[in-house]
Amino acid sequence: MISIFILNICLPVKFVYAQSKKSDEIDTISYTDEENLKKYGFPPKNKLANSSIISPGYENSMVLSLPNDNPDSLIIVEPIYRTYTNKDLKLIADIIVSFILGKIKYIEKYFLLDFFVSNMTNFSDNINPTYVGSWVWETHDYKAGHHVRYATVVHYSDSTYSTPIGVEMIEVDRYPIEYHKSSPGEWVYYYPNYYWYEYGIPVKSEWRQVNGGWYYLQSNGVMATGWLQINGYWYYFDTIYGYMKTGWQQINGAWYYFWGGGSMATRWLEDNGYWYYLDATHGYMKTSWQQIDGKWYYFYSSGKMAVSTVIDGYRIGSDGVANR
Repeated sequence: MISIFILNICLPVKFVYAQSKKSDEIDTISYTDEENLKKYGFPPKNKLANSSIISPGYENSMVLSLPNDNPDSLIIVEPIYRTYTNKDLKLIADIIVSFILGKIKYIEKYFLLDFFVSNMTNFSDNINPTYVGSWVWETHDYKAGHHVRYATVVHYSDSTYSTPIGVEMIEVDRYPIEYHKSSPGEWVYYYPNYYWYEYGIPVKSEWRQVNGGWYYLQSNGVMATGWLQINGYWYYFDTIYGYMKTGWQQINGAWYYFWGGGSMATRWLEDNGYWYYLDATHGYMKTSWQQIDGKWYYFYSSGKMAVSTVIDGYRIGSDGVANR
């Protein structure tokens, strides 16, 4: 059964109520104060405490924390904001009005012009656009032993999406907390991050090889992406899929080399019979003239070190050292 939670604003009373209903009815919770409407009319950014709603549908009406309140609650589908012009609704209104006016005699239209007809002909103009934000979050119903996911739909007063005028919270999924405990390993997505769970427990501060790729789960369990320093060495992980990069990689316009174990190379590198030089601190590939340990070398735009040639009037030996 899909349970729908509808939160409305009516001032000034402040209370929350819950009722047990039949399985085929919609469970409704109403907030009657502006404070809660504003609180739950935006995606949670901070983890607040000591505030909750009562979940209906249970004999004892247990308490579920909303995402703003429960540190374990997580956004799993990022917020999306849309404007609906309601043009179809306007069209239907025009058709209905035209039909009704067609049934009114001319003489009646004349007498009702200001009071009735003019109002009806402007009816569709009074159907304003709808401004909607939505996201999905997950919390926990520990009494029932379930993870619970809610789709939150918020109606705003205008396109700035800054003033919520109504909130609907719809239960879209629930599954046993024991579910993850049966899996020896699986990816779990909580917006905006991925986690690797083993028998219900997120792996933290460890490497895992999954489908041939290597991944690192940080101290908070989040799958690493982009640059990350681990035990004093720098690594680079795919910014979308999170797998560890190796070999040559172009990052933000610069070239880097990562050993088979993933750590970033620095200083001298021999690859396929050619020598390269990588910045001693930041690891990016050097080009053009470079003075290294008191000697001058030239590196082409490809990064390869020049040997046995003359560049800019300077003779370069077989060892790459220029006579400057």
